[in-house]
Formats: sequence, structure tokens, C-alpha cells
Amino acid sequence: MATAQRAQLLLPHLPENEELTAEIHLILGQAYLAGRDYTLAREHANEAFGWVRHYSPHHILLIELLGMLAHHEGQHEEACHYYQQAIALQQQTGYTTYHHRTLNQLILALQAREEWAEAHTISHQLIAHLRQTDYVLELAQALLNQGAAYYGQADLANAAERFAEAELLLQPVPREFELKGVLNNNLACVWRDRGEWALAEQFYQRSLAAYEQMGDVLRSAQVWGNMGKLFLRQNLPELAHSRLVQSLRLLATLRHNKNAQALYKEYKNLLDGL
Repeated sequence: MATAQRAQLLLPHLPENEELTAEIHLILGQAYLAGRDYTLAREHANEAFGWVRHYSPHHILLIELLGMLAHHEGQHEEACHYYQQAIALQQQTGYTTYHHRTLNQLILALQAREEWAEAHTISHQLIAHLRQTDYVLELAQALLNQGAAYYGQADLANAAERFAEAELLLQPVPREFELKGVLNNNLACVWRDRGEWALAEQFYQRSLAAYEQMGDVLRSAQVWGNMGKLFLRQNLPELAHSRLVQSLRLLATLRHNKNAQALYKEYKNLLDGL
């Protein structure tokens, strides 16, 4: 949150410059989103809209930010609307610096709505394009998204293939905690579903280490819950119990997050069934 603190200090001293004021509020919104303080992130996004010039790069980034906020709060239909609006403006204005990122975000929101056909269509087009560029992280993200779509449709073979390719891309990239956390969690789920218990636990632990390094409470809780499911599959209720309890402890700190609330309900039901 150091970025947010520095930007906050600048606000009282800004000259009367609409675009600069909009940019500072945008930076604050992005920083608070990264810190999962959705209330402050939304406050600064709304404040920025009062200053930003329409059709400017900052305007497009603000719309994408609202999509990310909606997505993180579990409002996936609203997120799709914002991402589609941002993509249309990117194409209309030629400001395509973050076009790949926005497409990847749209794919995630579509998957959350289980709109698999549209998610696959966009994924295939995006991956085909990215393979001809040097955008390694964007390609890895797109492969992870497509793999997750296959996994959601119980196609483990295609899911594992996409995850393996993403793993090769990410291996030489230092300190990319977020994508490596997602990758290792996804690989663990594949190994779990294939009955490879030791490998699944190994990859869950790697994922957890990445998310804890980031301070990502929600995703850490999800990995603890996944480990609980892993031990339930092995009929090891005591080990499952401790993992589920740890997950619920973390989720209890995120009571205003709809995704966290849904996970809390799911894991609490599992725990009550032990």
C-alpha cells in the first residue's frame, strides 16, 4: 500500500489539473483494489470520474477498474459489462496498451458465469494472437484462463495441457507470485482429481506460499479449503478438519466480500459434515 500512501499525500497539493487529479485517484483506486479494500477503491474510482476526460486513456482504465471491482465482489454480469465497454473504447480510440489484460479479465468473468462457449472463443483468439508476440505473462494468463475453462467442464486432459504450457512460460520469471499461485493451485486440482494425492498437496503448498507472499487472504483461504477437500477425498477427516478450520478463520475476516461469503458457506458445510 506504499503507492496508495504516496498518492494520498499528493492530493492536497495538486494544481488545478483535471487529468492529473483523475490519474491520482485512479492510482489510488488500483492500489486499494490490490489491497482488497473495495470500499476505498470504489470511492477513488468514483472521484476520478468527476475529473477524467471521456475517451482518454484514464477513462478507459477507470472503466476496467470498475469491472475488476465488480468481479472481485462477485458481481460477474456487471464485470462483463464494464470489460466489454472498456474493450470497445480501446478499439474505438486505438488505446490498446492494456487490451490483452482486459480480454483476460473478461474471460475470467465469463467463466465465473459459466458462459463457456464465449470464454473459449475469446481465449482461442487471444492465445493465437499472443503466441506471435513477446507478451509472456499475458500468454501465460490466457493459457491459465483457458485451462480453467476446460477444468470447469471436467476436461482434465486439455486443462493439464494448458497449465503445463503456462508453467514452462512462468518458470524463468522471478517473483511472479500471483500467476504462479494460480498455476500451482490449478495443477494441484488436476492432480487431486487424478488421485495423485502427494503431488496435489505439494502443488497446493506451493500455491499457498505464493499467496502468503502476496498477502492475499482470500486466495490463501481458498487453497486451505482445497487442501481440506484433498484430505476428504482420502478419507482423512482430522487433516481435512484442520485445513477447513484455517480456511474459515481467514474467510471470517472478509465478511463484506461476496466471493469470500460463498466460500465460507461451502467450507462450513463441509466442516459440519465431518
